Amino acid sequence: MTEDPCGTEPIEIPDGALEPRGADDGIAAAVGHPPIADAAAVPGAEDGDAQLSTRKRNRALAGVRSYMKLHPRGTAVLVLVGFVVAAFLALAWHRSNNLPDLALIEQDARERIEAPSYSGGSFGSDDGLVPTQVTVGARQHSDRAPEGAELEETFAATSYVTADVMVNYQNGSVIATKTATLGYAKQNQTWIDAGVVSNEQVSFLATCGVDQEKTLGNIGQVLEQAGSGIPAKKGVPSLTSLYEGASFEVMSSTFDEGAQTDTLTIHARKGGRFSSYECDIVATFAFVQASGLWELSEAHVTDDAWVRRFDPLLGTWEGTFESQTVSSGAKCLAGGSTSLSLAISSWADTGSGARLSGTLTAVAHYHRSPETDGNASEGDTVLEAVPFTATLYEPEDAQLESGATFIATLPEAAGGTVSLTLVFGSAEDEATVTATVTTEYSFEDTFILVPYQNKVIYADTYELMLAQPVSADSPGGRGQEGEASRDEGAEKAEPTEGAGRPQA
Repeated sequence: MTEDPCGTEPIEIPDGALEPRGADDGIAAAVGHPPIADAAAVPGAEDGDAQLSTRKRNRALAGVRSYMKLHPRGTAVLVLVGFVVAAFLALAWHRSNNLPDLALIEQDARERIEAPSYSGGSFGSDDGLVPTQVTVGARQHSDRAPEGAELEETFAATSYVTADVMVNYQNGSVIATKTATLGYAKQNQTWIDAGVVSNEQVSFLATCGVDQEKTLGNIGQVLEQAGSGIPAKKGVPSLTSLYEGASFEVMSSTFDEGAQTDTLTIHARKGGRFSSYECDIVATFAFVQASGLWELSEAHVTDDAWVRRFDPLLGTWEGTFESQTVSSGAKCLAGGSTSLSLAISSWADTGSGARLSGTLTAVAHYHRSPETDGNASEGDTVLEAVPFTATLYEPEDAQLESGATFIATLPEAAGGTVSLTLVFGSAEDEATVTATVTTEYSFEDTFILVPYQNKVIYADTYELMLAQPVSADSPGGRGQEGEASRDEGAEKAEPTEGAGRPQA
């Protein structure tokens, strides 16, 4: 215990507390300190903050007043800029709310913008276009009157506006899109149309393929395009001339809306009662969006376009005897009592000419001329289902689709030589079909005891009727020989003997 120097009360000092301890003398650790109160808990702190904020505002205002006194011109510029910005903002707000109504512009577009004139050309539909939709785009204020505006439209006008519009027109095959700009003037708080329609542009989009009826009506363009890629040959007509007056039918159509193309497969047929020319033409058309027209981009024709087809000849023909001519002497009319049967099983295009294949049943005359006309003679022989191959005989002046004549020489026989001439259609009657079986019989004769070789020729003519037709697509209809020779370019076959011209 020791006395308080101030004389108040005794203080107890622990032992060793007054001894030196280096940096830490132990006094701070021994003497307790009361906790420091939070600033918020200090009485009058909120009033101090308010006073501090007020002093800051006062200093800022004082700085502004000082700047205005020191820089009066700068202050005036700042005030002017503020007024200008405020005026521009007010004007922009006013303009954004001072525009013609969308419904007014849409109705105006339907009335003022004319539908584009449209014609489908050679391959497209000619149906008229009708408006289907109006879309209003940007509406913009203008400082001057719209293009072409009249005086009465601009007199006392307070505002001008231009509006971009897009109008869709449509028929059954295309959509036309027309864009344009319309002008408006505001008079007496009312918007009126002003000026002319400007900036008009049109584009087209196909919604379906070509008009097939019009395409077939202009088939000459398709034939010319398809035949242009095939080298011309001497004596061979062009594709256009060969199929002039033919019948055409669209077999299929493929429309690609994304590519704006249409591909047609057209079957062409030209011919008469006994023969025809047939082919398939694949034509591709491209739609030009700038003009709205279909254009023929390419066309190809199948390889058999120039092949003369003889499908109607296939089948079994029965013959009725009509007459006989003989080179000398009397006639042997055994053909009248012996029927003729002709079975044509196939035809082929060999490159050197068309050929028919089949069998013949008829009578042959292997004997001399009788003394008098008779119904039969010794040496008459019935040929049973003898195979033959007949070659088409085509004179230079023959028409391509006219009648046809085929000539064949039957296999050699000991009795003589037999040939067959088939005539389908004639100048007198295009429906007549005849078969002439010619027998050439050679024998040894004498003249004043001098022997020599003599011969007699019998020509029996029959009128044929098709008793049982055979489809060209059925087995045995068109022979494999014809397909191979046309498609693979088989070697040209030499005409059979006697095919040069019809025999009497």
